[in-house]
Amino acid sequence: MKMCAVSIVTAAMLASGSAALAQNFVNPGFENGLSGWTGFGNQFANTTTPRTGDGVAKMFGTFTGGFGVSGLFQTFPAAPGQMWTMSGFFRHNTGDALFGNGPANSNWVISKLSFRNAADQEIGFAESAPFDGRNLVDVWTPTSAVGAAPANTVAVQAFFLFIQPNFDGGSVLIDDALLVPAPGVASLLAVGGIAFGARRRRAR
Repeated sequence: MKMCAVSIVTAAMLASGSAALAQNFVNPGFENGLSGWTGFGNQFANTTTPRTGDGVAKMFGTFTGGFGVSGLFQTFPAAPGQMWTMSGFFRHNTGDALFGNGPANSNWVISKLSFRNAADQEIGFAESAPFDGRNLVDVWTPTSAVGAAPANTVAVQAFFLFIQPNFDGGSVLIDDALLVPAPGVASLLAVGGIAFGARRRRAR
């Protein structure tokens, strides 16, 4: 039975998708506190208004008087050409809400993909749109960052970051994180090209 190049590529995509789902964050819904996550600044496990399950992560500013950052992240092996999608949900509640317009003077929160080389240097990144005081309170808001790993990538670090340029208050809750890698387009086309060439040779 003959299989066209498009079918081969589709099959490769579906197979890689199955493997990709296994690459998701450890403890993505914070049901086990912050287990599996590396944190810095002010970040804590919490049980306030979860989107699903019983747990959330909570972050707020460092109140250093300068440019302060709190964060949570996990690190995964990565290869050049891979497309990575990071998503999750942010929320700020009445009584501890963010305010102002976010960048560059008021607090804001982002999800970020940081692509790293063998020397652990950032060689590329992708960020979500900022979540800040303009977002509705008491509502879970989706966030996502999508990026392609550049040449020399060996790892990706997936961050949730709370950025505080001054002393503004407010906190953010995070829930239902998801991290999905997929093969680069070039690698899929290569697979399809090999299959297509083989089919043509058999047809002669």
